[in-house]
Amino acid sequence: MKKLLYLFVLSLICLACDSSSDQTASTKTLQISMDTVVVDAKEEFLYLNAVLSKSSVSPDKRYLYNFNDKLSYIEKIDLASLELISTHPFEKEGPNGIGSYVFRFKQIAEEQFLIQSFEESGLFSLDGTLLKKLETRADKISGHSFRADESMTAAMLNPEQTKLYTIFQSFLNKSFSFGIIDLETNTFEAIELPAYQKDFEAYHLSWVQDGKTMVVIPPQFKITTQADRAIISSNVTTDIYTIDLKTDSVTHYSYENPLSKNAKSTTTQNVANDEAGFRQLVSDYDSQITFEPPVWDETSQQFYRFSYAQYEEEIAGETVTKAEVFLTILDKDFQVVHSIALPNYEKAVPFHFVKDGQIWIFENVNDELGFIRLTIK
Repeated sequence: MKKLLYLFVLSLICLACDSSSDQTASTKTLQISMDTVVVDAKEEFLYLNAVLSKSSVSPDKRYLYNFNDKLSYIEKIDLASLELISTHPFEKEGPNGIGSYVFRFKQIAEEQFLIQSFEESGLFSLDGTLLKKLETRADKISGHSFRADESMTAAMLNPEQTKLYTIFQSFLNKSFSFGIIDLETNTFEAIELPAYQKDFEAYHLSWVQDGKTMVVIPPQFKITTQADRAIISSNVTTDIYTIDLKTDSVTHYSYENPLSKNAKSTTTQNVANDEAGFRQLVSDYDSQITFEPPVWDETSQQFYRFSYAQYEEEIAGETVTKAEVFLTILDKDFQVVHSIALPNYEKAVPFHFVKDGQIWIFENVNDELGFIRLTIK
């Protein structure tokens, strides 16, 4: 394990806001310490190309499993000793094949993983064995009229492995479907999420030239878990939905963000007819607030949710992309406890999780796997 000598403490005055009808405001001084640690790769080259977007942390927060697209294996990393301890190969073809390009990877149970590619979807063991095949293509699922180009963009398997909570999106038709797939009957039960479906089209960026759609950037949705709840969040708004994993009941939460807007704008232009115009749309879009999914801290019994707005700055004759980053602390009912700006972290927030009361944020340290760890008191 290597630990970089990078430690400082910030004393911040934070505004605590209760977004219920009886709003109150108070101030409290928080101390935030940051340090950076680097994983010992044991002379291997850990896969950082996907910035850990295909990684999963074990429920006990002991291990990080990182899927290596290039070599088609899982890298198992001990987060206590901060070292690579093993690699586990997977076949791309054959009865245990995972397909040529994995786009979703998540640990479901001890040494069991949900792996999805364009060709295959299933539950696999760490030794590469297919335990359960999943049918996730819209044209293979009954009970709902999906559009021809709708595809699954987010998924979460329940602990009993009988249901798949999932989101389907059509990028061309700008449609959105959330629901539950019964894995026994392969049927889909649609569930309305009005806060996301309202103005859904307006959150898409499109480059349309000569009547042909060239590129679409849609809003992103993530499904995570906390205790017996599935949590659905979006990168474009503070709105959050939870699904009770026992009863499938839906609850909507909304809160006011004290230090930034609550959503990206739905009134600005979102269609361009050439590449230059599209690049400008993306720049304007990125300059608006973007939200990460909330992550749960067992130690403090609260959520941490990052948001950020990007901007460009000229440094030594070069244009550098930076970001104004905010951290909102939420209680179990997604009401604001504190909201603070992070003046010493100035970029879009990548893969992160909470372990032992600290927020671990992925950091590429000279092509080695590192983490910036935030401790909040």
